[in-house]
Amino acid sequence: MSFACGCIRPAVRRPGAVGASAPGSRVRLTRCAAAASYGQGSTKFRETQPMAGKMSEAERDQAVQKLDGWTVAADRDAIQKTFQFKSFNAAFGFMQRVALAAEKMDHHPEWFNVYNRVDITLSSHDVGGTSERDIQLAEKADRFAKAFQE
Repeated sequence: MSFACGCIRPAVRRPGAVGASAPGSRVRLTRCAAAASYGQGSTKFRETQPMAGKMSEAERDQAVQKLDGWTVAADRDAIQKTFQFKSFNAAFGFMQRVALAAEKMDHHPEWFNVYNRVDITLSSHDVGGTSERDIQLAEKADRFAKAFQE
């Protein structure tokens, strides 16, 4: 079961309580507090950050220089990088970690995956270009990639 806010949460039950789920049984789902409080609105629990403004070309170029292997996209105001892994499983594990971080940030990458390669492009659509949130997600992606490339 899912709700308009996108949350799916298991009901909290005390072990041994009447109706408590046995191992392997289905768990009753309830809507999150945000959905309950706001009539199933679109509020989600996330790392709340003020909306970042669009970076100037100079700011973007300076920030990209500090990142490992990231470049400015040739055709638009975005940054991009190609990651290589030892296997599809490592690439997919990396994508899962980035996806969880991106969801918490409410900032989602554009990406393409073929076997052990993951191409990521980051741009803040709400400001029409690169923002500090792109830089933050790029830094997280680099940290996650190291764990899967060892």
